[in-house]
Amino acid sequence: MRIQHDPQAWQSNTQAAPEPGRRKSRAKKVLLGAGAVFLGICVIAISTDKGKEAAEAKPAVSSPPGRSDQPQPTHTKKPEGTKSAKDRFGSEDEVRALISGVKQHGTPQESAAVQHVKKIQGTERFNDIFDTASVFTDLEGGITGSSHGTCKLIASSFADAYTSKNGLVTVYGADGKMICNGKF
Repeated sequence: MRIQHDPQAWQSNTQAAPEPGRRKSRAKKVLLGAGAVFLGICVIAISTDKGKEAAEAKPAVSSPPGRSDQPQPTHTKKPEGTKSAKDRFGSEDEVRALISGVKQHGTPQESAAVQHVKKIQGTERFNDIFDTASVFTDLEGGITGSSHGTCKLIASSFADAYTSKNGLVTVYGADGKMICNGKF
C-alpha cells in the first residue's frame, strides 16, 4: 500500500501558527516594570515617614552602656537662618569633647590616636536610617597607607562617643583622601 503526500496540505498547516511566547513575554515585562515602580514608591514613602518619626522622638547622641559619665558634645538647636560658619563646618567643641572623653575613658593608644583629629562633621542630626559623620585628621596616606591602624582607633573612639542604629563614620587624612570608615 502506498501513501501519497499532498504538499499543499502540509504547507497550509505550518504557516498559520503564531508565536505563543511573544505576547506573554511583553505582558510579563509590563507587569514587572509596573511592580518595580510601585515597590520603589513604597520604599521612599516608608523611609521618609521613619525619618520624620525618629527626628521628633529624641536626640540621637547618647552614651553606650558602661560609659554614661563620658562627656557628650552639646547640640543646641538654632533656627535655620542663624547658623554660623563654624556650626556648618564642624565645631571645635566636639573635637575637644571627643579628645577629653577618650583621655578619661579610653586606652593610651586611643588617646594618642584621637590627638590627630582636627574637625568633626555630620553630628548635628541623626535619624537612625543612615547616619553619616566625617572626621578629618592630620594623618597621611589613603586606604593602603601606614596610618590605617591609627584611623581604626579614631573610628572606634568615635563609636564609643556617638551611637546610632545605622551609623557610618568616615575618617579622612590631611590630603582629603579617605583612610578608613567604621560603624557607630
